[in-house]
Amino acid sequence: MQETDTSAAAPETPVPAKRAQPGLNDMAEDIFGLSLRGLSTIWETITKPAIVFTAARTPDWNQRYTPSLRLVTSIIAVMMLLRIFWAAESSSMYQMIVAQLEQVAEQMPEFEDTENLVEIYFNTWALVFPLGYLALHFLFSLFTRIWGKGASLVTRVRLYFVALVPALVFAVFSVLLMPAVPMGSIAVVTTGGMAISLVLYMLTAFFGLRSAYPSMGARLWRALLFGVIVSLADLLSSLLSNFAAGIWIGITALGGS
Repeated sequence: MQETDTSAAAPETPVPAKRAQPGLNDMAEDIFGLSLRGLSTIWETITKPAIVFTAARTPDWNQRYTPSLRLVTSIIAVMMLLRIFWAAESSSMYQMIVAQLEQVAEQMPEFEDTENLVEIYFNTWALVFPLGYLALHFLFSLFTRIWGKGASLVTRVRLYFVALVPALVFAVFSVLLMPAVPMGSIAVVTTGGMAISLVLYMLTAFFGLRSAYPSMGARLWRALLFGVIVSLADLLSSLLSNFAAGIWIGITALGGS
């Protein structure tokens, strides 16, 4: 019986594995740096903060939520992308900086190129603010101990940044309205925005701490303390950014390198 030689038979062509196609989650990640899980985390932090606070105490966030530090960083990035609103030539903030530079230019001719200097101001502010904001809040989170007994350092940082989210979302929507704010009203609007943010900080902490502190009294003073601490960090980060931007346009106008 003659054997069939199979040694020279052509190998079968492997069938390529079917690859998953990018979906809406990937599109959101491409555009905003936020996944759909991140958007869900934002929504539940606003509507059900106690559940997100509880998940923050687990190593993997119950495999359900986006880590809060990453989420806050993404929201800040979105806010910087929206410069076309809060730093537009028609915005009250832009006009306010122009007016201030024009006053300086009356005494110092080096500041006459206001258009270029304003652009430098906002570019510097947009660079310094995210870094300063994250650094200051991270530092403050290390020393904020209102989260209950046994909360580790990592847990404290996680919970602190969770409680920032609702106010940051409010800030994102607020910057969209900046072109409609008259320059004479910017101080009132800014003060009102800070007051609303303070309330949001306190409410998020108050309801978020429900699982750790069932007593309303125990949660109330902690929420008030948290609101003050975070508002102070907000103010310092804003002052730092304004100071750095002002110093840099001064160096630029006076011919420094």
